[in-house]
Amino acid sequence: MKRLLAFSIWAFLAGFLAIPAMAQEGESDEPVIVYDPLFWKSELKLRTSQCQSIQEINSEYYQLIESTVRNSDVPPPELKEIAKEGLVERSQKIWDTLHPIQKRKWVKLWQNQYTAP
Repeated sequence: MKRLLAFSIWAFLAGFLAIPAMAQEGESDEPVIVYDPLFWKSELKLRTSQCQSIQEINSEYYQLIESTVRNSDVPPPELKEIAKEGLVERSQKIWDTLHPIQKRKWVKLWQNQYTAP
């Protein structure tokens, strides 16, 4: 049962995270951080305290998704909206964890790796 739930959560997240990773429909100049900045820990020169904060933020988001998926009364469109809102909140919290130089570096890394030339 746990494996099925875990698979369901990851399948949902994989499908949901296919959304564009930059600003939400032109509403904001700040990027939506879909991919975990811990992947670029050394390039961003993240401090240990920042890494811990980001891990806590990620954990809160995944707990939100897990508890929502466990509640079988939540219809799929509402589940998607809860995940989207949670992702935006997660993104903002992570963005606030970064220093201005790290933010610029993250944007540069993202543009170099994930935008078409």
